[in-house]
Amino acid sequence: IAVPGKSKKAIFQSVMQWANLRYQPEVSHGEWSDADFYKNYEYATIKSADEATGTIVCRGDEEVVFSNKTLSKDFCRMNYNLIVEIKDNEVTATVTNISYQYSLSETPERIAAEDWITDKEAINKKGQLMRISGKFRVKTIDITNELFKEITESVTE
Repeated sequence: IAVPGKSKKAIFQSVMQWANLRYQPEVSHGEWSDADFYKNYEYATIKSADEATGTIVCRGDEEVVFSNKTLSKDFCRMNYNLIVEIKDNEVTATVTNISYQYSLSETPERIAAEDWITDKEAINKKGQLMRISGKFRVKTIDITNELFKEITESVTE
């Protein structure tokens, strides 16, 4: 993310202010049907922040809702690390170590994103998204895009 004319310190403070609000445990924002909805669980936190190196590492632990009908709610718990590297005039954000806790049977399973949302796993031979793994891929992309949008807004205001 290009941030012309802003120092590393100013960008760091803006991103920290955003992260402190975004990664509060046991907090939700908006309605589940909104694009920017999130609900944090207890492990959402800022793992580390070092102004000297310009690095902020956050742990996401949030609810991802696929559908919510009268008597059923299809959702999972998504965990990830967000690494934000800050320099003068520039921010680089990376989402890593994505995993999901999802109930395919009676007990929730932990599923690594590499086993679930890659082209090989989520797209069929006709080039269409598969029913179950495809929804994980779409929501993961939506969440990462929303995170990058929020970071951009925090440093450009």
